[in-house]
Amino acid sequence: LGRIVELAPSEALFAKPLHPYTEALIAAAPVPDPTRVRLDVAIEGEVPSPINPPKGCAFHPRCPLAVER
Repeated sequence: LGRIVELAPSEALFAKPLHPYTEALIAAAPVPDPTRVRLDVAIEGEVPSPINPPKGCAFHPRCPLAVER
C-alpha cells in the first residue's frame, strides 16, 4: 500500500520482474499488438486495509509465493 516493491533498470524490470505484484501490474497493462501473447496473472484475495496493514510486505496475504514462518 503505497510502497515500492521492486527497483530495477526498466529493461530488466519489464523483461523479468522479480516481485509477483510487479508481474501482475505489467500483465494488466494493455498491449497494442493483438497477436502478442500476454501473460495472464490474477491477484486473488482482498486488498488489505490501509488502516491496519499486514506486517512485512503488504502484498503477502495475496502473494502466491508467500509462506508461513
